[in-house]
Amino acid sequence: ALKQQLADNRVSLNQDVNPGAAASLKDSGSEVELQLPAGAVSGTLNISVKESSATRPELVSGLYDFKPDGTKFLKPADLLIKIPVTAANPANLALAWLDESTGVT
Repeated sequence: ALKQQLADNRVSLNQDVNPGAAASLKDSGSEVELQLPAGAVSGTLNISVKESSATRPELVSGLYDFKPDGTKFLKPADLLIKIPVTAANPANLALAWLDESTGVT
């Protein structure tokens, strides 16, 4: 049920984050959520997240493109991604990112 729910959901969100306030950016299907504490950004910043389709069998979630590229937060942020864990060994799951300049994950 969760696997189909996530497959039917397409993450696309766009939100301004202000330096003096905490923010929670979450898509309508609650698949991806970025939680930022107050003071995580130095000025107002528009953050967007868009999901791309993934066909690689080793992936257990969608591919998410966070913008603007190169953003560094001044305080730790939490990223939550809902996935249907069907892996034989969930301890082997890892978060990966693509360095677009080198093409390496």
